[in-house]
Amino acid sequence: MSNRTISFSIVVPLYESAPYLPDLLASFANQHGGPYTVEYIFVDDGSPDDSGDIAQRWLDETSHLGHVIRQENQGVSAARNAGIEAARGEWIGLPDGDDFVGTHYLSATANALLHHGSDEVVLASTNVQNYDEATDTSTHSHVLRFKYADGTQLVDLEKHPTYIQSQAASAFFRRDLIDASGVRFTRDLHVAEDALFVAEYLLEAPSANVLFLPHAEYYYRKRAAGNSAVDTVRENPDFYFGRFERGYLPLFRRAAAKGHVPLWLDQLFLYDVRWFLPREANVTQKATWFTPTEKAEVLAGVAHVLEHVADRSIIGYNVTGLGVDHRCLLLALKGSPIPTEGVAKIVSSDRRGIELRYLFVGERPDERFTRDGSPLTPLTTKTRRLDVFDQRLLFERIVWLPAGSEVALQLNGRAVKLSTGSYQAFDLFPRQSVTLAATSTARRMWRRAQGRFRAEVGALLPWTYQNRVGTRGRADRLRTRRRLTLAQRTGRGRRFANAWILMDKVHAAGDSAEYLYRHLQQERPDVNAWFVLDRDSSDWARLDRDGFRLVAYGSHTHQLLLSEAAVVISTHLDVEMTEPMPLSAYPGKKRPWRYVYLEHGVMQHDLAIWFNRKPIDIITTASVDEQQSIVEDYSSYTLTSQQARLTGFPRHDEVARLAANADPAARNIVLFAPTWRHTMLARKTGQGELRAFVEPFEQTEFARNWLGLINDPALAEIAKQTGTRLVFLPHPNFRTQIDPGLMAPGVELMTSVDDVHELLTRCRSVVTDYSSIFFEAALAGADVSYFQFDHDTFLNGGHTYVPGYWSYPEHGLGPIGYTGDELVDILRRQLTGDGYAADREFFAARLKRTLPMVDGHSVERITAEVERLLA
Repeated sequence: MSNRTISFSIVVPLYESAPYLPDLLASFANQHGGPYTVEYIFVDDGSPDDSGDIAQRWLDETSHLGHVIRQENQGVSAARNAGIEAARGEWIGLPDGDDFVGTHYLSATANALLHHGSDEVVLASTNVQNYDEATDTSTHSHVLRFKYADGTQLVDLEKHPTYIQSQAASAFFRRDLIDASGVRFTRDLHVAEDALFVAEYLLEAPSANVLFLPHAEYYYRKRAAGNSAVDTVRENPDFYFGRFERGYLPLFRRAAAKGHVPLWLDQLFLYDVRWFLPREANVTQKATWFTPTEKAEVLAGVAHVLEHVADRSIIGYNVTGLGVDHRCLLLALKGSPIPTEGVAKIVSSDRRGIELRYLFVGERPDERFTRDGSPLTPLTTKTRRLDVFDQRLLFERIVWLPAGSEVALQLNGRAVKLSTGSYQAFDLFPRQSVTLAATSTARRMWRRAQGRFRAEVGALLPWTYQNRVGTRGRADRLRTRRRLTLAQRTGRGRRFANAWILMDKVHAAGDSAEYLYRHLQQERPDVNAWFVLDRDSSDWARLDRDGFRLVAYGSHTHQLLLSEAAVVISTHLDVEMTEPMPLSAYPGKKRPWRYVYLEHGVMQHDLAIWFNRKPIDIITTASVDEQQSIVEDYSSYTLTSQQARLTGFPRHDEVARLAANADPAARNIVLFAPTWRHTMLARKTGQGELRAFVEPFEQTEFARNWLGLINDPALAEIAKQTGTRLVFLPHPNFRTQIDPGLMAPGVELMTSVDDVHELLTRCRSVVTDYSSIFFEAALAGADVSYFQFDHDTFLNGGHTYVPGYWSYPEHGLGPIGYTGDELVDILRRQLTGDGYAADREFFAARLKRTLPMVDGHSVERITAEVERLLA
């Protein structure tokens, strides 16, 4: 056996791989020796860069056996197929040109194959590590890492179907089995080709014995540029269509024709779908650009494959997490019934009432609610649409019942058990170690005990474990919890008892929370109100002079305040407001306060994806339309009329007050205030840092259009004739990164503003695109207009918005221009008054209907709502 060696063929497809290929080649050069031989086959798939030349030079300059195949561009599948045809090794590896491998990649694989008998193994699976190019860090965080937790092991997927292999790039395949079966990558399919190749290979193999290799590491690169195949799905129709109709469906049909669809194939497909469906719950990934017909085609493609998937596979899927709602949707798409138990739950129970939810398919069932046998009449009800490609099969019913003791639910005359907190349907496949189950359990218990011990030590000795981020964080939370618990027991937090915490932004005030605090300060001294703000904020001194009871954000005092407070009220919904301190840092590991969201601006788009994840007890609204869009049946919000309350915004009342007292003669500004574009800016590289432009600002479509408008000589002439100033106020995400030299003479670039509301009262006209600033602008008395040169893309997936109820032609507060010339003409009419009087009257009436609560009393209404919540 000592003389036996394994021969490898490493096939690498190359296309625009030049920036990354040196890392892969270096990892090949650094391989530890072992009982193996290796040839390297690089396939230059018509790459426009010098990837092929780089590979050839590496072969020429080293002693490695191999060659470069050059072909016209045919796609990665064709390139891999060409390499497979040329391979002569017993085992074929297929790493991608932008990834790299660990130093034991070949030696660990060869040794394991020899130990287990290479004839018994049909596929060898290496251990995937995630490499983030932007941060130059790698982590052992792949969701399938459990397969390697117990060392090198040979697993029969027929017996353990959760041990799936989804990547071809991180695996080795037997050439004799490939040759005998004729399996190849599917050409002209540009998604899931790895998983499909692996599955077809295993279907044709004599067994499903897979060897898992924890010490053979494969580093999967997440490109900083975000231009890998998995990052460009919008440009790839196969992602939504081809993967099902031309990929999985033929594969399942072939398996069915053999008389047996293995459970591991079900699990592989569901693993793929598990990443596919949740994209619809991600603002930047949701397929908002699809037509209704295209969305229906996507669902039909999934349903066709599900015809071959066993119900018990959907019910028992446990490779990764998969929500009960998504499992029920898959069953509904398949035409199978959803479970009758575990799909009804109590979400919350407090003085306001009991929130109950249940899932159903098709027509709403006859529902009956009782307490101690007596019927209960709901306080409010709602049927929520689960917004996945506009499906109309599965719905969630949301019911608020009167507060009190336990309730009972009957659906269509059948008693339904209610769980608490979450749906509890489905019995999952056990996902335990194949060979070392008992050892694994003991190891997990030991690791948990070790983690607790380290946290205890770190809490007492803060300088220990400084290089262990997880341990340090756990120790910090434990230390905070003990400090706060001691403060409670000694009465040091008594002054914060039942406090109302108010916030705008962490670093700024000047929004509705500040105005509400002023009302409480002057009219309701009985309320224990505190205002939280960053100590270095420019607003701190101003509020301190006005007698605000200020607490510095993130301070020990802030933590003590949070541990005693009754409610947190903020105008922003960021994690700094909704989760200012980890739950495990509170005494009892439970936060005592409720959360009230004073909306920062009138909602125009569908924000359900964001709102549904937040612990909102009350959300204040200002518009009849936005209120209805939240609470109506078949919206996708989990919020009902119990939480969404039409109160108006304190900020709107303040703007109206400022406008009433403003000097009309001081209105001399034309303000250009567009929002940002998701595609313009790169990912953040650190907390609090500005995002850099992907390309120079002046080269962007955004800059060409906005600068073309602002710098238009015809507009400059109109401004001169009407005595107005042209002021450009870009979005805070990038306003300080714009070169003032890009402005024409006479155009002002505003990089900061102390009081935007006061600024708006000095505006004659405000031009925006999609920013909600136009509501305040209209309330301030300025004419509004919209410059929407990119409306087709922006409102259909080109930004972080999901289209909602709002239509600019139907709901907007000013005319729309789609070109610079149209906007110049609109501004000419607004500034000169030439034929605009009727338009101004029309939009003023629309404003009054849209915002009916601007009456100076929103603070009283909000105070009453908070008191109702806390009663």
